[in-house]
Amino acid sequence: MSTFDCKCATTTAAPPDPRKHVNYTHGMVLGVDDLTQEFAYHQNQRQWLARDAIGYGTLSGLRVTFEPDLKIHVTPGTALSPRGQLIRVVPEQCAVLNEWLAESKEKIRNLGNSFPIYVVLCFRECKVEELPVP
Repeated sequence: MSTFDCKCATTTAAPPDPRKHVNYTHGMVLGVDDLTQEFAYHQNQRQWLARDAIGYGTLSGLRVTFEPDLKIHVTPGTALSPRGQLIRVVPEQCAVLNEWLAESKEKIRNLGNSFPIYVVLCFRECKVEELPVP
């Protein structure tokens, strides 16, 4: 049995400046703001390095296939966004276009019988799991 309560730690301070590093001193007591600032600094450094050293685009996987029954599949893989954010796709993704076309009939009526469809990959930060805070 756990006596911990699941709470989300929040801060009301200004957003961290990714260009500033925490200046550690002997005896310093670190708070949430300090750790958030340090994380923002290191995350910015990694994104900057990835963007400038590697560039952006697909690193592995992410093969797009199209099935005759109007299904698009994207295999698992990784990519770097133009901002240097690492994007990971797991598991395989699938889009059934027949359902989308049926719902969007009014929107696509003026496009005719043939029109392009694009598969776009973007970065989104996702929380994995909440941990108990004592």
